[in-house]
Amino acid sequence: MPARSRRSRCSTFALGCSFVLFAVASAAKDAAGGLDGRGETIDAVAGSVSEVGAEGTIRGLATPVKELASIAADGETKGGALNERAGRQLPRTIAIASSLPSADSLSPAFSATYDSLFESLASDIKSLVSSATSSLSFRLRGIPGTAIASSSEARDLQSFLDCSSSSGSWIYDASGEWLASQGRGLTVHKQESRYAACDKRFYKGREPGSAADEVEGGWGVRESLKWRWASSPACANLAPASLSPSLRLSGPPSRSRFCRLLAHKSTLLLGDSTQYSLHDLLLDWTTTEPQSCYGDLYCKEHALCGNILRSEKGEGVEDWEGDERVYHRLPLSPGGEELRRREERAPADVEKRDSTPSSDAHDSTSHSHTHTKRQSSTRSPSYGTLLRYRRTDGLRPSSAQTLPTYTHPSTGVREVNQQWLADSRRSDIVVLNKPPLPLPRKGFNETWDEWVRGLLSDERVEVEQKALRIVEAAAETTRNVWVPELVEALRAIRAPPSPPDQLVVYRGGWRQHADCAASQTDTDTDTDELPTSPGDGPPPRSSQPSLSDLLFRVDGSLLPPHIIYHNTQLFFQNDLARRVVLPAFGVPFLDLDSPLSVWRSGMVGSSSASPFSSSSTASHAAQTVLAGAGKGLRSPTSGDCTRYCFPSPGLSLETFFLGALGTVFEAGWAGDGEREREWMGEGEGFRNLRERVAARERTGE
Repeated sequence: MPARSRRSRCSTFALGCSFVLFAVASAAKDAAGGLDGRGETIDAVAGSVSEVGAEGTIRGLATPVKELASIAADGETKGGALNERAGRQLPRTIAIASSLPSADSLSPAFSATYDSLFESLASDIKSLVSSATSSLSFRLRGIPGTAIASSSEARDLQSFLDCSSSSGSWIYDASGEWLASQGRGLTVHKQESRYAACDKRFYKGREPGSAADEVEGGWGVRESLKWRWASSPACANLAPASLSPSLRLSGPPSRSRFCRLLAHKSTLLLGDSTQYSLHDLLLDWTTTEPQSCYGDLYCKEHALCGNILRSEKGEGVEDWEGDERVYHRLPLSPGGEELRRREERAPADVEKRDSTPSSDAHDSTSHSHTHTKRQSSTRSPSYGTLLRYRRTDGLRPSSAQTLPTYTHPSTGVREVNQQWLADSRRSDIVVLNKPPLPLPRKGFNETWDEWVRGLLSDERVEVEQKALRIVEAAAETTRNVWVPELVEALRAIRAPPSPPDQLVVYRGGWRQHADCAASQTDTDTDTDELPTSPGDGPPPRSSQPSLSDLLFRVDGSLLPPHIIYHNTQLFFQNDLARRVVLPAFGVPFLDLDSPLSVWRSGMVGSSSASPFSSSSTASHAAQTVLAGAGKGLRSPTSGDCTRYCFPSPGLSLETFFLGALGTVFEAGWAGDGEREREWMGEGEGFRNLRERVAARERTGE
């Protein structure tokens, strides 16, 4: 329950100190596992964090934690005078210890009401979910679309995913030694230009890498890209047995391995504009060239992984040196002699490669390095490996809700819902998201206006009571509108004639940061100690914000009501989806909000902020635009505090979206040889969804 995941300031401080020790201490013994539930998982991690696991490694990467801490420390002490301050304050870490913001700093009455809302919502929704799934129980064992057939293994996987995203720390790695030691590079963005806006601002007026000696660590990239995630070693004890020990700590996936898992499968993304941004990220990771796409309303079918699956190890896939550059050529991290030599000869290689037409659709016979095993296959390595995106703000499956003029009956606000159910029924993998509802249009619902807007405009009401009313309104919207709509969509996906063996994953939303484009802020007392750079906006928060931080400005006034309404809905909805709704439908939940809770940096709107400068007297409320913009002119990215640039800060989206998806794939399809033969494209017995459906139709099943 929510109260169990909250902790006093003392325990939070102690946990933060434990994570600092985790970043610099030698490995010891892992804590015992076997935990379930949000409160139990977090409490167990907090209790065992001082016992750092001897096998603590980053997911898919072999560098021990104590070695990583040493690398980070060495990197931060290099570079001369610019790094003197860094040397005095090592290590720089930001602890993440909970999936929900703490209400401890608010009044006891507020905290009690906040907690009771979670419990009443869960109680009411259990009956709704039970009614919706009663006739589908035979279809909903374990996680359909994978080899996970037991509820216990599904719970273990979810507990591991939850712990990996909400228990750990962000560690500052100024010189990028962690990436270099693994032969990795940063994401090369090749799709929509708005997601390259942060780097465009950062490199404005100079070439990437030209000022490397002037920045901390000697790595000429945005400061938000110099962080990495380290999950608590205790999380490994929660993983299902089917997940290899080397894959039990979070990190971005291997591009080659990710494509092997996706091979011959069709993927569908459903959701709003934030989901479309992840469509771009998925294309970046599974292709080496820009793909033609006509926007979120006219997205075409994309072929994935062709060049990557045809590439042999070391051909510029994992370090991104083989990818076509559309925007900027981000420099490789200065560590690693092999990478440095490759970077020195890269310009000539890239010029030659970029001048030669190439496509993922090229016939495999044109590639001399095609694997012998694949040459003998009856189909190309990437045959049937497809991606689709459908814009659906409300995740509504009915054709009556897909009209261009459709407005939501609870808000009076236009909602875009393309038809998606037919696409869903022929996809091996469906990744969906349902965002919070916007504030109802003023004058549309008189009862709501009187209950909420009337109270907010009453100067006699205390500001905390106004905040509580918005929180209560968010809970009622979640109870009466959002959850019933989600259950309706999930039932449409799981019930006949939808296939019973497709993998459905729910991607949790992340909060809006009111100050993502602020040029000054005094919300953090230690802001000066966390670096930032042009294009990033303000630095990351030094700790997870409390609920009070998300409701009030520094002067005690309310933050914009629409942001409070969005964020508090998000907390209720993510928690209810993970605990109550999704397990009943056999759907894993990916938590992105917890690790992103400190990342107001590196958002699309951050790119249009004036250069950041801390001030003890400045207000952080004002959103800024590019310096020199004329009156009435705005950058197209101004005010976009909902989407992130790519590469994302700390490779957070790469880790908690793509990496977490990879974890689900590994646990469900590749736990042992039998699973791989049945569920992976290289297996002799593998058949994708369309082939399985066709076989069932032939046999009359």
